[in-house]
Amino acid sequence: MRRRIRRRIATRAVKGIAFAGALAVALFAFVAHRHDSGAARADGPISVQTERIVFDPADPGRTRFGALVWRGGLRVTAPSPFGGISGLVLSADGGRFIAVTDNGNWVTARLDYGDGNLGGLSDVVMTPISGAAGERLRGKVDKDAEGLAFLGENELLVSFERNHRIAQYRIDDEGRFGRARYLPVPDAIAHLPDNRGIEAVGVLPGSDVVVAIAERALDSAGNHSGWLIAADGGAEPFWISRSDGFDITDLSFLPDGDLILLERRYLPFLGGAFRLRRVERGELGPGEVLRGRILFSADDAYVVDNMEGLAVHRGKNGGTVLSLISDDNFSAAQSTLLLQFAISEE
Repeated sequence: MRRRIRRRIATRAVKGIAFAGALAVALFAFVAHRHDSGAARADGPISVQTERIVFDPADPGRTRFGALVWRGGLRVTAPSPFGGISGLVLSADGGRFIAVTDNGNWVTARLDYGDGNLGGLSDVVMTPISGAAGERLRGKVDKDAEGLAFLGENELLVSFERNHRIAQYRIDDEGRFGRARYLPVPDAIAHLPDNRGIEAVGVLPGSDVVVAIAERALDSAGNHSGWLIAADGGAEPFWISRSDGFDITDLSFLPDGDLILLERRYLPFLGGAFRLRRVERGELGPGEVLRGRILFSADDAYVVDNMEGLAVHRGKNGGTVLSLISDDNFSAAQSTLLLQFAISEE
């Protein structure tokens, strides 16, 4: 098993980069034909309001943050049941997104770039996530979607916690999301604590190996737990070093195969924070403890919230752009924030 996963890791990089770009273009063609608007509801177009934000209120003109360059951000508001966004993917050109929420909905939208930076959202549509029989998911235990990733052509992976599982969904030519096909997962995932399930899911570029990371399933050394899962459900564990109280909420792969981890922390009286960590592709393997390097860390001196979703796309100038989205927990005291940063090539 371990040898098979290692072979798939070793041959993934170039093939995966080309595939991901072609996949994203095909996958998001379906959003363009939906132009209706209306009140928020669980199945159909919704009207949202967006407000452009600056990331550093103390220095509004600042654009450089560690290894990142600010590319704009939005505060998004809409009536319930909008909110609770936990997983995110973007098209290859960054023009459209799909998200999942922890109350069991898909959200799709067009991203608008008026001046080259993120400027607004349009064509926002929300539809329920289906189960294996095509039924609407019922109850928090079944519909708590957390992670989202590309799997194959017109295919997505969604991870759920509480009732811990990973599902595959296909999008048809009309843009409709199909029913779930649940993938085999190891017992270690199936028996995770209720609210400490798979927050981050992805696919190794150029392979069919699923990468899954739990929110806070720690080993005896205090490291985060992750798994490399083969198509037959066989799995090998790996770990990620934990520090400063941060939990992992999402992952995404860069075009060169490096792994980006989104991490989040909340401390009473100190507020929230997030950070982004980059792990070189050669570090990820069965039995490894990943460390990587911190690209940037931000606390509530900046405009941050409960950052849970991460996506990667190529900007128009060829640079790599990271998009982050927050889960507002359906709380009036929190916000849905969509932030974009380019990775500096310097």
